[in-house]
Amino acid sequence: MVAARRSDRASGSRAGATIRRAVADDHAWLVDLGGRVYNALGDYRVILPSWLEQPGVLTWLDADGGRRRGFAMLGFYADDAEQAVCDLLALAVEPLEQRQGIGGALLRHVIAVAERVGPAHAIRELRLTVARDNLDGQRLYRAHAFDFAPVAATRYASGQEALRMIRILGREAP
Repeated sequence: MVAARRSDRASGSRAGATIRRAVADDHAWLVDLGGRVYNALGDYRVILPSWLEQPGVLTWLDADGGRRRGFAMLGFYADDAEQAVCDLLALAVEPLEQRQGIGGALLRHVIAVAERVGPAHAIRELRLTVARDNLDGQRLYRAHAFDFAPVAATRYASGQEALRMIRILGREAP
């Protein structure tokens, strides 16, 4: 378990909060939150349980006491070229808890995990997909040294355009 950084705690909303690994008892909450937050992108109430079952998927929660406020899901797997990759599969925060530093704290946590794990597996970047109309998400990722990848956009299950972003591991955020 990793405690929130000092700068996160200074905001007040992070006081007493911790980031911890998700356990089986958290899965129903994760699926519910993901289903609500990602509703416009597809049926995440079906997608998330399948990801949670995968051996290379790790999930962390932001919890303040017994109250779960957000989660981040990181996937390690081989791509089509059999290269090891690290993908931020999901980052979700309870709607009433958004804009309080929770998403940023979870993002910094998974970046730190990728930085530790990546070199041993020849993983050079952390990647993610974000909806073209999710400007808040794009700003958050850009603030943490993610850049748009020079690849064609894809689409989420419900048709929204999905943009690929990457963060080179070992690169400091601006």
